[in-house]
Amino acid sequence: LVLGVVPRLTAFLTGGFVLLTGLIAHRFWDVADPAAVVGQQIHFLKNIAIVGGTMFYFVSGAGAFSLAGRKR
Repeated sequence: LVLGVVPRLTAFLTGGFVLLTGLIAHRFWDVADPAAVVGQQIHFLKNIAIVGGTMFYFVSGAGAFSLAGRKR
């Protein structure tokens, strides 16, 4: 993502990976301890925010300073 090489595909794959990781690793709905639920929920929502950022990047494109932008 930083270099802008194949930016839309990279953003889509990164978003999918982070979403799957969040669903697998931060299962706050299965945790019994209330304090642990809050911690897992915070990390899960952080991952969802990252997915939102990658989807914005997917829709808007890499920008003029990326390698893909220089080819235009």
